[in-house]
Amino acid sequence: MTRSRISEAKFREVIRYFALDIETKKIAVLTGLSRPCVNRVRLRIAEHCEGESLFKQVKLKLMKVILELVELEVCVAEEHVVNVL
Repeated sequence: MTRSRISEAKFREVIRYFALDIETKKIAVLTGLSRPCVNRVRLRIAEHCEGESLFKQVKLKLMKVILELVELEVCVAEEHVVNVL
């Protein structure tokens, strides 16, 4: 069984409609593609955006800072316990 492929022009058209926040069913009607095909394009877009997301990079940096702060609090708490004893 061979996979059918959509043209680059059709792919760009689907992206343009998603950028305009048009629903998947309407995009399928406008482009003449099936709804499952439009959904597959949407998933590919989402995967690409997730991989390239600046928010993901910021989230990772924020998590690193939080871990450093937690480690610092543990050290300060340990010093406080030692000073109390």
